[in-house]
Amino acid sequence: MADDRARVQKSKLMYETSINIERDSYAKITEAAKRLGISRSRFVAILLERYVLQGKTPIVTRGTVRYQQSREKEHWKKLHVVLPVHVHDFFDDVRKLWKLSVSFLVALAVEKFLNNSDFSEIAHFTDNYWQGAHTIIQFKQNGLQYIVCCWGIPKKPPQIPIQ
Repeated sequence: MADDRARVQKSKLMYETSINIERDSYAKITEAAKRLGISRSRFVAILLERYVLQGKTPIVTRGTVRYQQSREKEHWKKLHVVLPVHVHDFFDDVRKLWKLSVSFLVALAVEKFLNNSDFSEIAHFTDNYWQGAHTIIQFKQNGLQYIVCCWGIPKKPPQIPIQ
């Protein structure tokens, strides 16, 4: 998301960016958004949020960011998305912590939720409550700095080890 441009739209700060996805995934996103009566941008935001909050966290997150498998240019489609700042920040946090490109994350979410033709798993996705708020807690222990990132606001703060 390095090519992001901030802009003001309807008095809210929004980010414009683009992701590269397979043409088949683009078609599935377009069809699902159309059926739900929302924009592709809104649907991508909802889809990725559900994937992150319902999916498994990758166990190994060391090394460099992983990208989708290379394919010939004609297999790809560029999807332009416009996201509220807090949604963009959530995507960026997931990308950094999971070491997966946002395009790859969207592709994984499409694979998980849009491979059945009846769209039954996504029918409840359009609620207006955004779950992506997060809390970051940092502490030092044994000469190392730790950062605890909680997706969601915990009712009770997590226990921090004795320093």
